Amino acid sequence: MATTSPKLTIPFILRAGSLMGQGTRPEVLIMYSTSDAATDPPVWTDVTVSARDFLTQRGKSTELDESEAGTATIVLDNSTRTFDPIINSAVRPLNRWWIREQFTGETQDVFKGYAESYKQGWLSKRNTEAHVTVSCAE
Repeated sequence: MATTSPKLTIPFILRAGSLMGQGTRPEVLIMYSTSDAATDPPVWTDVTVSARDFLTQRGKSTELDESEAGTATIVLDNSTRTFDPIINSAVRPLNRWWIREQFTGETQDVFKGYAESYKQGWLSKRNTEAHVTVSCAE
């Protein structure tokens, strides 16, 4: 029997000038929702332009391993402090996060889960490029 890889990495394009998903590589949409569980359907906010990188993992390394929850790590530009829980009280654990990819006219879900933590940091040694790393689980 085949085994599944624990990591799924998709090369992606952000802010492309062509029509969505019509190029030679998939394009990615990254959205989050601050709606509580009572809001159905949740209100999604597109943060693709703030995205810098992401990684999703799911499955198991070998057939005998136990399956674990899928995870996603999303790195976003945070120079406006949009994702700083001290500034924006709506940013909190259990916010919903959704990563979708579009290629050749088809849209597929890559990850849909909940935030576990928001880690603030800097991408440069001069502390000029604020970013946040969002850790999520399905």
